Amino acid sequence: MAKRRSKGTGKSKVKILTNYQDERFVPYLMGAETRILQLDTTNTLIDGQVREALKTLIRSLEQTDSFYAVLKSIKDVQQSTTTIEVELTTVIIEGLAEAFDDYGQLSAVDTIGVLKVINRSIGNMTKGLNGRGYLTFLRGFMSRSGIEPRPLTVAEQKMAGLFENDKEALEDIQHRQTTRYS
Repeated sequence: MAKRRSKGTGKSKVKILTNYQDERFVPYLMGAETRILQLDTTNTLIDGQVREALKTLIRSLEQTDSFYAVLKSIKDVQQSTTTIEVELTTVIIEGLAEAFDDYGQLSAVDTIGVLKVINRSIGNMTKGLNGRGYLTFLRGFMSRSGIEPRPLTVAEQKMAGLFENDKEALEDIQHRQTTRYS
């Protein structure tokens, strides 16, 4: 259901806003959020890191107006952000791309709307600079829904280009995965 908002200009203009929490957009939200949780296997991410990755994606989409142009320019994103933001940006893009394959592509405006829903959720659930309110809620919600995201394997991370030029980070991921499951 669309929401209506009147601009405060004194004119009677009405702008129709799309409700991105509608069931039509749920597969796209779930695709991105499931991938975020897959990356957070050791509970070391914080909400602020996810929020920064989302903001980077939103800015990129606003500039290029094409999701696939952003996907192709991930190398540019990798050079302009920290390693964890690169990882998050990559997995969010992959989650959305999988949803696009399964449920159809969204326009850039709708993709931005979906990303902003996640961003607002983080803002509503995070307390403090190093908060994990959103990630904790998301893990609990997914678990109650019967969804238990598995960690990304090292092979999947390599295939996605994560840590392509960062041997230390790759070794760290391998170490965390072997110590967590041994």
